[in-house]
Amino acid sequence: MKSRSQQRREKLAMESGSTPCVPGERAPARKPMTLADFAMGGELYNLKTKAEAGDAESQFEFGWAHYKGTSSRSFPQDFAKAVEWWRKASAQGYLAAQLQLGLAQLEGNALEQDVQTGIKEITRLADQGYPEAQGKLGAIYFNGQEGVAKDFDSAFHWLELAAKNGHVGSQGDLGVCYYMGRGVEKDGVKGVECLTKAADQGDIRAMLNLIEVYNNDFPWEANPAKASEWRIKAANAGHAQSQFELGKKNLDEGDGVSAAAWLKQAADQGHVLAKLELGQYCFDLGKKHDEERDYISAGAWFKKAADQGHVLAKLELGQYYEAEKGGLKAFRSDIKLCYIPAAQQGNSFAKARLAHFVKLEEAELSARIREQCQKFGHGQQSSSSSSSTVTRQYAPQGDYLRDGYGIPHAAKDPRARGNKPPG
Repeated sequence: MKSRSQQRREKLAMESGSTPCVPGERAPARKPMTLADFAMGGELYNLKTKAEAGDAESQFEFGWAHYKGTSSRSFPQDFAKAVEWWRKASAQGYLAAQLQLGLAQLEGNALEQDVQTGIKEITRLADQGYPEAQGKLGAIYFNGQEGVAKDFDSAFHWLELAAKNGHVGSQGDLGVCYYMGRGVEKDGVKGVECLTKAADQGDIRAMLNLIEVYNNDFPWEANPAKASEWRIKAANAGHAQSQFELGKKNLDEGDGVSAAAWLKQAADQGHVLAKLELGQYCFDLGKKHDEERDYISAGAWFKKAADQGHVLAKLELGQYYEAEKGGLKAFRSDIKLCYIPAAQQGNSFAKARLAHFVKLEEAELSARIREQCQKFGHGQQSSSSSSSTVTRQYAPQGDYLRDGYGIPHAAKDPRARGNKPPG
């Protein structure tokens, strides 16, 4: 009977995909982890390990990881390595890798562009009955691109084959062909039928197309209620823009709780306008209920939206900083940085705030110079002396003023305060 420790070792080995060691035998040698392996994280490291062991699917996925890269410096985008791993998977007959290499040649984004060779490779895979290649080829001919003219007849042919072979996205694209009459006689009812079939299987593009269909008068009268149903389905399927639009709709209807829920889902996917709306919603809640936590949340959302470079979000963040809500204070320089982009685009409010800061800083500088003059015995400036005169007189001492020392001390400058140079 096996001991508990032995059973535990075998269970862990099975979960990790390795061969359990027999008690008394030496464990197989493991390849040591490098610093780069450690930095890439557990999930990527496990994928790399499987890819290096020869698993074709892992080689393809690891190639994709290199193609996309991550936000971390430890795993940057690397097209050369992506192609290297795709070729390894392709050599084992992995069709997805072969298709990706064909697309890379067609588009010229990871390999030197060769449109004819790329099309030839994708067509070869499509002729073999690979649905993904058939769908890609149909989309290429439908949209056209550099070196490939639009060909709606070919597009319809390949999309129809892909749809018959179970490719969901192509089923929706086939619906677009019927609805618009591209490569086939126009048939709105048939188009909606294909779109609905794809949408029911979770295809988000088909859902979005159905929203447009039900908001228009073809093939039947517009049906906004039906369009709204599909928008909700698209939002539930994870479409950020649909989530944002539902959140805005709920806000207009006065349902703040539902609005916040939808907006947060969109914001968590990086939707910048959703972050901005959440910031404004939380700030309004703070004013309504005088809750500090709402102001803190507002500031966090404004900051996230501003960090994405959104000009209006930076403007809102500047106003938030000036309001000093949520216990947050910012340097004047940070506030000005928030207003500058909007001012450059002609925003009158941002221009006015920046002009206010300029006047404020001029007044502060003049007051500081007068204070230093009195401190070192230069007396009060006459009423006819303007602040600009004072600024010009002591402009060469800008470094001293910036450091808080005022004008040079007599010990450093014998000409100061009427002293004569020695000798």
